[in-house]
Amino acid sequence: MKASVFIPCSVDQFAPQTGFNLIELLTQVGVEVDYPLEQTCCGKIAYYEGDKDTAKQLGEMFMNNFSAADYIVGCSSSCTSYMKRYFGKLYYNSAYHNTYSNYVNRIFDITEFLVHVVKKLDLGAKFPHTVAFVDDGSSFNDCGLYLEPRLLLQKVEGLKLVKLNSENVSCGFGESFASIFEPVSTHLAKIKIQEAIDKGAEYITSTDMGCLLHLQSYINKAKLNIKCKHIVDILTSNE
Repeated sequence: MKASVFIPCSVDQFAPQTGFNLIELLTQVGVEVDYPLEQTCCGKIAYYEGDKDTAKQLGEMFMNNFSAADYIVGCSSSCTSYMKRYFGKLYYNSAYHNTYSNYVNRIFDITEFLVHVVKKLDLGAKFPHTVAFVDDGSSFNDCGLYLEPRLLLQKVEGLKLVKLNSENVSCGFGESFASIFEPVSTHLAKIKIQEAIDKGAEYITSTDMGCLLHLQSYINKAKLNIKCKHIVDILTSNE
């Protein structure tokens, strides 16, 4: 089995080790990994900001860079869900419409790929900590990503997964939402983090790096005793 890895901007710029861990994780389950060197932003932020021309250009670059991929596997679920959900609207009745149609079933978040393609839940990871999982809103609403990360976390040795009552509440990131509506964004982050602390969590995890960076910035500013860690980093842990 072969897969090309997609490393989103947030991981490339702020958490490159998560990108390396993604490759390690895929290799560990027997996947032959390829990294297209010319890959760049998927265009999600441009699309959400209304700049459809830039989003189209970046989307076309993405499809050209990953044209030979059997599977495309990413580690930021808002990016993979954006491409699966909105590329069809971007390229409707265009020369790239048929090209897009050939991509939609090959793009996966890492948790989807492990559960539905590799069909492996126990990855031999060890992480003896209490963990709260935070859903990325766009991935849940656009692609129904919910059970997959939880099934994988439940198989990590020593990990205690706590359920948050605020599962249906946004983390407050939402790309530019965090800067345009900062008071609301900050309050939403506070809700998530405080409940995780109240439930005894030592770590907050997610499939989306943007959510985690947003939450960690609030944690740092408030000097709270909890940390954020991407699910890929937990699934490759051997503590």
